[in-house]
Amino acid sequence: MIPKWADVRKGILLRRIFTVEKMRVIQGTDGNWNISEYMRGFYNGLELAMAILMDRNTNYKNVEDMKK
Repeated sequence: MIPKWADVRKGILLRRIFTVEKMRVIQGTDGNWNISEYMRGFYNGLELAMAILMDRNTNYKNVEDMKK
């Protein structure tokens, strides 16, 4: 049976969302996000993307978190 085009697109979209989430998790580890303002911003951008894709609130890393 050949999958319907909508099912194929849904699978592609889910894989892309999963990839962004994996990137966010990796970027959120100590030694990645908290080494510079650029890397913190990179994490926060991935967090924003996931919040939009998953229709949830953001949980940004802030400067105070960098000092812990």
